[in-house]
Amino acid sequence: TPYFQRKSGLVRELNFVDVFLLNTFGYALGIALTINASLIGGFAPSANIYIVLSGGLVAALFNGFTYGLFAAVMPKSGADYVYVSRNLGQVYGFVASFGFTVAQLYGFALNSYWAFTQAIAPGLATIGMVTGNSALQPLSMRAGDEKTALWLCIVLMSIIYCISYFGTGFARKVFIIAIFIAMV
Repeated sequence: TPYFQRKSGLVRELNFVDVFLLNTFGYALGIALTINASLIGGFAPSANIYIVLSGGLVAALFNGFTYGLFAAVMPKSGADYVYVSRNLGQVYGFVASFGFTVAQLYGFALNSYWAFTQAIAPGLATIGMVTGNSALQPLSMRAGDEKTALWLCIVLMSIIYCISYFGTGFARKVFIIAIFIAMV
């Protein structure tokens, strides 16, 4: 098959643990916490939030484990295109890769916008009220503004583009630091 005859020149830098953490905490769990809860709450307001979040956690763990196994088993570097095309064919691989790219761009833009307007802005207001810091109230209003949130999202996407420019090894180090910041 052509997959094993041609070399891509790419070197796989992420191992099973890296891919598992990236997909579980960096992608799937973020969706389970940010999007699933609000979407399910919108069409089923009486749903038990603990069951929704627990189901999202289980799905995130399975997603991360699946991609982690793909990264460990496949001998060459790759992503959705490589994984799907080797198992189902090149057409399905292209469709999966293209769809994933569009979903990532849309999902990142939407999640970052929601993070600024629905998490950071109310968080700043709450911290300002609890600590008595009156400077955080206007900052909260500013971060929750649609135009400001749009520009903050563009800046965030630009930062991530710059991080990806320095390669996978550098991105892995930044990701590990970001995981600890996010946990705090």
